[in-house]
Amino acid sequence: MYKPIRKPLAAKTARKSARAGKTFRHPSTKEIRRAAGQAVAAAASRTDKDVMRAIAKDADTFEADPARLVTVRPNDVDVARIRSGLGLTQAGFAAATGIPHRLISDWEQGRKKPSAAARAFLLLVDEFGEKALKRLARRAAA
Repeated sequence: MYKPIRKPLAAKTARKSARAGKTFRHPSTKEIRRAAGQAVAAAASRTDKDVMRAIAKDADTFEADPARLVTVRPNDVDVARIRSGLGLTQAGFAAATGIPHRLISDWEQGRKKPSAAARAFLLLVDEFGEKALKRLARRAAA
């Protein structure tokens, strides 16, 4: 994965990629403009039918079935059950999710209700369990 470097480098400056052992050269402004122009031309040449066909073939694209959508309310999310189901203490759950320990405690004690975004996050953690926490840890380390 490319990480931006804080200080600007000349266009012809090269550096070794630690993972691949390959030399990475920053593209010149001219190269970037040419690539952007090609991308715009390719997108403009596609018809609506081409776009709809590509969307239909994409496995990640789906339309939500309104009959299967569920409204989530604050009381529907049992934070203590989710946390204990993962075998974590409040402090451990806080460290794994990046949510402040005090806020987790407040949710579990009923002093506060999770926001809509927090409820969605908690439902995903409940659904995917340890796998979700491992992905979070991997993203945080990157």
